Amino acid sequence: MKIDTVVFDMGGVLLDFRSELFSRRLHIDAEGQELLRRCVLRTADWVRLDRGTITEDEAYVHACAKLPEDLHAAAEYIIYHWNEPIVPIEGTADVVRELKARGYTLYLLSNASHRQHEYWHDIPGSECFSGTLISADLHLLKPEAAIYQALFDKFRLTPSSCVFIDDFPPNIEAAENSGMQGIVFHDAQQLREELKTRGIL
Repeated sequence: MKIDTVVFDMGGVLLDFRSELFSRRLHIDAEGQELLRRCVLRTADWVRLDRGTITEDEAYVHACAKLPEDLHAAAEYIIYHWNEPIVPIEGTADVVRELKARGYTLYLLSNASHRQHEYWHDIPGSECFSGTLISADLHLLKPEAAIYQALFDKFRLTPSSCVFIDDFPPNIEAAENSGMQGIVFHDAQQLREELKTRGIL
């Protein structure tokens, strides 16, 4: 079936979400960076934020209980304000806008907390999307099969007419298992070339 729909992931595809970005903004040394990774970013609580089963306030309290006091402000920034400002992945918005101009329908499928709805429209290219599906709203996460089915059901999509773009290979494998084509994202130029090989650009 001809591809007429392109589904994008958000973090690592449309916007930069590397921990190093936060560390540079906050001028945190290597030891502090590692503590923030262990106690904030690489925790079950961070997963629960994306699943929508914990509040930011709860995640902050839990993080502070494990961090020295001088890192509490950094934890607060990462949990409540990491998107201020948004840092786009270079070139992806151009691909998004070209796809829209060529008549493709675009959707977002992202593991993200409820607050995603507040900053979504700050992301370049977001104006081109016909709809979004966020993990926290459903209490589901990629690469769980149910979240892909929820995408198809919500927007009445035929999987074989979709291609999914994500920077995390297990999410692509799951998307392909659901019936979509998949592209593992590395950078905008690579994405453009892969879309061309599929006759999409």
